[in-house]
Amino acid sequence: MVQTRLGVTNVGCQYGLAIRSGRHNPCLLYTSTLRATIDWSYELLSQDEQVLFARLSIFSGGCTLDASEDICDASLDVLDSLAAKSLVVRSSDRVVMLESLREYASERLEASGELTDLRTRHSQYFLRLSLIHI
Repeated sequence: MVQTRLGVTNVGCQYGLAIRSGRHNPCLLYTSTLRATIDWSYELLSQDEQVLFARLSIFSGGCTLDASEDICDASLDVLDSLAAKSLVVRSSDRVVMLESLREYASERLEASGELTDLRTRHSQYFLRLSLIHI
């Protein structure tokens, strides 16, 4: 929470929420600068990297490598490339994306027209997984 000179309180810069106060709002500047930086990084990606980056947004909180391969058609080479560019964090068995990047990637996924298909693949994968463990 930030107290302004005018006595109006701004909350939520870190969550992308911006409440206008005074003549300028640092939350709006921060959000637009962050978005421009992510746009720039996204445009530098290869087509395969852009597709996988968007598809990985289907997972909230990350996923296993198996899930990324099955649901998103991820290849380890492309995952490693995204990790080298700091767009995902890859461990030996998991892939995680920062929430701000996931929100951006989710917008790209929706714009690609693949969202419905990926949601279906996601639900089918976890349904199969749950049936295995019954």
